[in-house]
Amino acid sequence: MGSKQSFYEQEVLTKINCWVARVSSYSNIADAPSRGDTSMLRSLGFEDVSILAYAALEQLFEAMVNKMGNTADYDAESQS
Repeated sequence: MGSKQSFYEQEVLTKINCWVARVSSYSNIADAPSRGDTSMLRSLGFEDVSILAYAALEQLFEAMVNKMGNTADYDAESQS
């Protein structure tokens, strides 16, 4: 998982409907971190655990596929 396509594939696989909307950078407090820039947060004492969160999310999706199987015509193995 690492692209928009993968996000939407996971959305279909898990039968989850997400709402995605644009917020201008100036108004979006999460803009820099969402672009991988965690320098301000780290300077405030926060720890960047995004790699751990990403690994946990992958494990969650894998567990869901193992438990529920693939749905519709989607085959995760053929998509990787």
